[in-house]
Amino acid sequence: MHDFPFLKGAIVPTYNSLPSESKHFQGVYFKKLAENLHLAGKAKRTVYGYVRAVKNCPNSANGCPK
Repeated sequence: MHDFPFLKGAIVPTYNSLPSESKHFQGVYFKKLAENLHLAGKAKRTVYGYVRAVKNCPNSANGCPK
């Protein structure tokens, strides 16, 4: 294992849980996206990243997608 001094004390995510739901992306759609990515064989880290990116889209667009 490599020793990275800049990571000492850093919290490294394990990707065992999904990002929290947002007010624009929640419920059935949130769970369905995560389930479909998992069934497609995507890695935990990929599922986490995709769900987080989709969750944050309305934040950057200042509103809920139509």
